Amino acid sequence: MEEAGSHPAWRILYGVVVALVALGGLVTIVEWADRGGDLPGGGMPVTGRVIEEEPGFSGSLASVEVAYDAGGRERRARLPVAGSDEEPLEPTYRPGDTVALLVSRQNPERVQHANWNSDTPDSPVPGWVLALGAAGLMAAFAARALKNWRRERDLNPR
Repeated sequence: MEEAGSHPAWRILYGVVVALVALGGLVTIVEWADRGGDLPGGGMPVTGRVIEEEPGFSGSLASVEVAYDAGGRERRARLPVAGSDEEPLEPTYRPGDTVALLVSRQNPERVQHANWNSDTPDSPVPGWVLALGAAGLMAAFAARALKNWRRERDLNPR
């Protein structure tokens, strides 16, 4: 009697399904990374007030706690302070200072500084090179699986 998973068509189908799921995951990750900084539904400008600023440590950004009105009630958020890693001992905000914010129209809990720029440099490696590398790895795994299947077929003729 033949084992359920030993038929070559099932193995090929399994490989195709795994490759499609991996490709779908890669496309999803790239899409989310592209839109990662966007606020759902767009941003609505509001003015917030500073509650307190906490300094960063070991070269990290300081954070500022702000209160703002959105969705019919007061909300609070902790936001990074741009440039605070360069001057960690100099506070940027004082309690009571006003801060320009953008609040998501769909989710008022999502907020960011107006005109926020993370200053994160673009990757020196283009996305197509990463995709090409992933395709090469998948091809190598497929070639090895095919080689093992052929070896098993030659050792166990039917």
